[in-house]
Amino acid sequence: MAQNAERAQVKIQDVYLYTQWGAAQLESDVARALKQGESRWSDSESLTRIIFCALIGETNSPILGFGIGTVKHANINKLLSLSFVKRRRFPLRPYRIRRVVYNPIEMDEKNVKYSQSWTFEEFLEVFK
Repeated sequence: MAQNAERAQVKIQDVYLYTQWGAAQLESDVARALKQGESRWSDSESLTRIIFCALIGETNSPILGFGIGTVKHANINKLLSLSFVKRRRFPLRPYRIRRVVYNPIEMDEKNVKYSQSWTFEEFLEVFK
């Protein structure tokens, strides 16, 4: 099971970005991407690309360790979910990000260790 300890995903709309070894720095990678892509917060497609590039970083192996999919993996221990709310319809509801950390033994919805939620701005302040 130690091999699974670094697996994580970022959910944006219906897309899941996967990192096999990046769970430990997931929040800082996503915070860096949110900061760099602040002008794209209302453009989920561009922000997804910016976040995926931040996850990959300067790796020497673009073939292994990362993925893009449409399902949540069962063997991750961390999930960040980004929510986009149209500001025209809900001007008081900012963009949100939610972190779920799973029990590292049995990583599924029933074994949530803890869950937290922030606005994008709050997330940047916490993980800058």
